[in-house]
Amino acid sequence: MDNRKDIAMDTLNNYKKANYIYLGEGKSSVIYHDNTNVYKVFLLDDYEALSYKRNFLCVLQSNRNKFNDSEFFYPILDVHVDTENRFIIVYPYEKSTVCNHLEFNELQDFL
Repeated sequence: MDNRKDIAMDTLNNYKKANYIYLGEGKSSVIYHDNTNVYKVFLLDDYEALSYKRNFLCVLQSNRNKFNDSEFFYPILDVHVDTENRFIIVYPYEKSTVCNHLEFNELQDFL
């Protein structure tokens, strides 16, 4: 199984059985939801990525509570580390529409 979506789905099913819906993917992760939560599955298997993973997880765990009251980010409900150098970040799902435009002040507020 070398398809990233299949690997991520297998990782998710080992974490929790559910009917997952594919949202998208980036360089380091594949994202699914189950209409309740979003599951961002990080697939970091090479040496450089593993170093990044350790640093990212440390920073994420130590700052996890900062997301709880954020205006721009969802609270992190769980961080699950898989035994095969993969991890899952879980946060609430909210049905939304695509953002096609931001006003300058909205972008400044976000940053």
